[in-house]
Amino acid sequence: MGAEHTVNPAEGDALPQDVEVAFEASGAPKALGGVIAAVRRGGVIVQVGNLPAGEVSAALGNLVTREIDYRGSYRFVDEISDALRLMADGVDVSPLMTHEVELADAARGFELAADRSTGSSKVMIQLS
Repeated sequence: MGAEHTVNPAEGDALPQDVEVAFEASGAPKALGGVIAAVRRGGVIVQVGNLPAGEVSAALGNLVTREIDYRGSYRFVDEISDALRLMADGVDVSPLMTHEVELADAARGFELAADRSTGSSKVMIQLS
């Protein structure tokens, strides 16, 4: 979907070092330490993934000592109109989808999305 390089630490891939800007999109607390370590001094981390409610354990000292700018970005505010327009214009989102269910099975779709053991990432509910 346009990324030049991706890594999956769960598969043993090493995170790059000295990154200028990193997007943490998983929302997994365990990912924070590695992302902070990968960002260069004076770099930027954009937290896109929603972290769980409550406290999250992470060593944040490097944000200060390496002068890293840590920004939150709440998605799904104004982007939905752009996303719908892109989909209507034919953008292919199938590489992002892990499951698809009919509208009559919407409850099952939400169950799939909530159950991490299913491997779900993006569950599409077909409206027509």
